[in-house]
Parts: sequence; structure tokens; C-alpha cells
Amino acid sequence: SLVVATADHSHGLTFSGYCGRGSPVTGLCYDIDTSGAPWEGKRHASAPLTDIRGNPITVAAFATGPVSSAELALNASVLAEAGVSFMAPSAWHTDYERHSGEDVITFAWGAQAHLFTGTFDEHYIFHAVRQAMMAAAPSPVGTSVGANAGAVAAAACVGSLLGVIVGAVAMIFFSRCSRRKAQPMLREHAQPKSDVSLEQCPARSSRSTLAARSQPSV
Repeated sequence: SLVVATADHSHGLTFSGYCGRGSPVTGLCYDIDTSGAPWEGKRHASAPLTDIRGNPITVAAFATGPVSSAELALNASVLAEAGVSFMAPSAWHTDYERHSGEDVITFAWGAQAHLFTGTFDEHYIFHAVRQAMMAAAPSPVGTSVGANAGAVAAAACVGSLLGVIVGAVAMIFFSRCSRRKAQPMLREHAQPKSDVSLEQCPARSSRSTLAARSQPSV
């Protein structure tokens, strides 16, 4: 089995830095208390952090949303409230929070989970799931045959090696058979024929030939 968990989009949510320990995620960002000893931990101070305009900074903030930073600064009830109903401010004031284009995380467990590593486009997930299904496709007898890239590569190498061995054995076998067929023919051509006499092929000496060529013509 293969389990893949991901998201279709992200949101413009970000978290402010330098918030002391104990600052609520849905509340204001309190400064780090540096007065205590290091082994006591860096807990937050009594006053929240503020921006250059003196507005308090929240732990969480959005790029778009129904609460602007100006409204957050003027509304004391929103500042005092911390919990599920706390409305984090946004840089752009919209009727609702919008989607963003940041990368999302993809988790994978099980067979072929190694295909979901690194950074990839969203349409790659479809092809990776398809590849995982093909690697564990049902066999003709109805059982599931699990395979991975290493097993497929090993099977291909073994098949190629067997093909080379079979081809070499076949070449040796046919070469020996051709030699056995050629040996009787060579013996037959090597034996002299009795019906051919030496008189039919007279041999001329090189001296008589040279003498005949040296005589001048009249």
C-alpha cells in the first residue's frame, strides 16, 4: 500500500520572529526576557513587541484577510482577546483570506514512497502514483507482484547476460558442425585423380622458353 498526503495550495500565513517562550500562537508576540539566567530558559517579557508605529505585533499574520493592521491597533477588544476567535492581522485588507503560491509539503509512506522526494511540480504526483501502481500491478493469476526499480534493473541485466551466453554457445556449436562438414570435402579435393596423366600437362623448361624468346625474327 502507498499513502500520499499533500495539499492543493498554501496560504499566506507567516509567524513573527523573536517571540519569547510562552507567547500564544493566536495572540500577541511578547519580547524575549533576557533578565533571567540562561538555564531558566528564554521566557517572554511582560510587554508585547511593537512595530515602528507603535502597533503591537501578533505571532501570526496573513498576507490578505478581513483584519488590517490599522484596525488591530484601534480595536482594544481584539488586542485583549486571545484564543480560537482571535483575528490575526493582514497586510492587505480583503473580505476573506486568499490562497498563496508557496510550496506545500508532500508526505508518502509505503511501497514506492521513494518516488516522492525532492522538489517537484504538482502534476508529477499523478505520474509518480501511476508508476507505483504499475510496479505493483496484478499478475494474470490474480496475485500482486511487487517490484521496484532495482529488481527490474537486476532482471534486465540477468536477461542480457543469459542472451550473451546462449549466443556464444550457439556460435561454437555451429562452427564445429561446419568444420566437420568441410573436412571430407578437403580430403576429396586433396587426393590426385588417376585418369590425368602427366603428358597432358607438359612442363616447359625455363631455358627453352628463354632461348626461343632470344632468337631474332627474320
